[in-house]
Amino acid sequence: LFVLDGDGAVAPEPTADGPAASPALDATVIVAAALPDLDVPRLEGVFHADTDTLDLLVTAPEGLTAGTLTLDAVTVHVTAAGLQSMADGVGFEADATGDLFTADVAGRVAAQPALALTLNTLRLETRGEDLSLQRPFTVAQDSSSGAWRITDLDLSGSLGAITAAGEAAPDKLDLTAGLDLNLPFALMRELAPEASLPTDEDLVLALTGNLSLQGTAAAPQLHGGFGATVTGDDQLADLTLIAELGTAPGRVDAAFHLDRGERRLATGQAMLPVSMSLDPPAFVPSTTDSFAIGFATERLDLSEFADYMPPALGMDGVFEAAIDLRGVGTDATIDGGLDAPRLRLELDDGTWVEFGGEIDLGGTTRRPSVVGGLVIEGGVIVIPDVPPLLLPAEGEALLLTHPQGVSVDSTLVAPVAEPLEMDLTLDLSCPGNFWLRGRGLAIELVGDLQVTQQGAEPAVVGELQAARGTLKFMGRQFEVERGVVSFYGDLESDPQLDLELRSTIEGTTYRIGVMGWALAPELTLSSDPEMTEGDIIASLLFGKPLDELDSGQENLLMERTAQILASLGSTELTDRLSTALGADLISYNQAANEDESSSLMVGKYLSPKLLIKYEQMLDRRNAYFVRLDYTLNRFFRLETSVGQGTESGVELKWARDY
Repeated sequence: LFVLDGDGAVAPEPTADGPAASPALDATVIVAAALPDLDVPRLEGVFHADTDTLDLLVTAPEGLTAGTLTLDAVTVHVTAAGLQSMADGVGFEADATGDLFTADVAGRVAAQPALALTLNTLRLETRGEDLSLQRPFTVAQDSSSGAWRITDLDLSGSLGAITAAGEAAPDKLDLTAGLDLNLPFALMRELAPEASLPTDEDLVLALTGNLSLQGTAAAPQLHGGFGATVTGDDQLADLTLIAELGTAPGRVDAAFHLDRGERRLATGQAMLPVSMSLDPPAFVPSTTDSFAIGFATERLDLSEFADYMPPALGMDGVFEAAIDLRGVGTDATIDGGLDAPRLRLELDDGTWVEFGGEIDLGGTTRRPSVVGGLVIEGGVIVIPDVPPLLLPAEGEALLLTHPQGVSVDSTLVAPVAEPLEMDLTLDLSCPGNFWLRGRGLAIELVGDLQVTQQGAEPAVVGELQAARGTLKFMGRQFEVERGVVSFYGDLESDPQLDLELRSTIEGTTYRIGVMGWALAPELTLSSDPEMTEGDIIASLLFGKPLDELDSGQENLLMERTAQILASLGSTELTDRLSTALGADLISYNQAANEDESSSLMVGKYLSPKLLIKYEQMLDRRNAYFVRLDYTLNRFFRLETSVGQGTESGVELKWARDY
């Protein structure tokens, strides 16, 4: 027994008989191997050799696995006219069977007068499709010149066709090849499982092309053209990509165009300085010579591509784009732009935006320049509902568990990409008909913003005004009296708020005011005639001030106050409740529908970073949650929750306020 690298074993059983000058040798070999990229449960070999015969039969009756390829059975049979005649030629036959394909190959290898390989049979079958050798194919070396000649490679079948012929020598190349293949996407997914390919079983990639290789091994010249289409899908069937490739000493030229039927959609071209060689093999881009890359579209209608977009995204409108890159090494100048007279984007939640404008591209690849303007002609931004705080999970919750030796106060630091330095001047204009809607709010925004960047940090300057709108609050409708959001600089700076909403009820005018910076706003309630904030809330709820409420109304007011003040900020009623309960946080969460439960939450800070909260379900008296919120840094927060029964969870949240 011989132990191989990994988990392998060899069990030889050799025998020899006959005269010493011409013995007959027989052997049976059984091999098992389990290596990182090869697993062979059992490989059996039977060998016989004498002066007139050489015969080797190798089988893998239990199959083998090599990387991602699995074969159910493999057989290889090698024959020759004795050991001393192997140089004159060795015949071979092999077949393999697997889930993905079956293959058969037969031919002969000779070393005299020069090395030559002849294939008489070559057949590949996969998923009912096949590719087979139509005539004997030879690769042979000329013993006098050393040139390699390829003769009559002709594979064809339901998968398509591949042809090749020609000669390759150090001082001369003259090779041609052609292909016309139909490759099912299902087959390509199995051959390359890591690639992101469509999952439709009917899709087939049709490839056509031709290639010629001329020149010498030290200075090869490659020329060819390729086409690609997709069949099995009505939306993709009339799209065709055509590419052409050519080389000259020290450079590679390429061009392509994308067509839909007879109409040209886009074109592109590239000239790259490259040093190439086949002897020795080399492909080295130049860092001292100039290169050029260009891309341009015709005027495109986005509705033509709507079927290729995700179901939640709809697109319409027209645009035209072009870009040229020219430079040396890794740096290039940029010249291009985008012209979009009208674009419309729609989401399945009802959000839509229609806009148009022009953008000019310039600068360099190290520091690009973007200058232009966009006009928002109209739109609706739907404010989504607040997602549930808890994602239910089975089992016990692990609250703030951490590995041995790691402090709970450790800060989670996410990798930060290097910011792109650029010169940006983008004017955004919103003349009207642009609405924010959701959660009882409907506001029309108008105004102008300018987004600029000189280096790594962008900045926003300008104002958005609330031209009109309403807010449904506590069963009452408030109308926008005035509203301005002002931006003064970089994105780290707060915009400034100046908002006021008004509602008149039975001769009393109620106002909600929001002033100051967005991250620390000042929120006020006022009325005419003048009342305290507590009386204002009581009047909005019950139509009378605090001192006229009965006990039942007072209890309801206590429950509703936290919900109101979560939007309006600190008031005298917050002070009353927090003083009585010794709490830092009081909130009332109204049920969104009859399947959910309203709840009252009370919170207390145990440290500046750690908040403990108790939430009682009001519609289910015996249901509660205890939550721990731990602030990791200004953007990340860890939230854990344990509740009665098996509902528990943990979330890592990211948030950024403006």
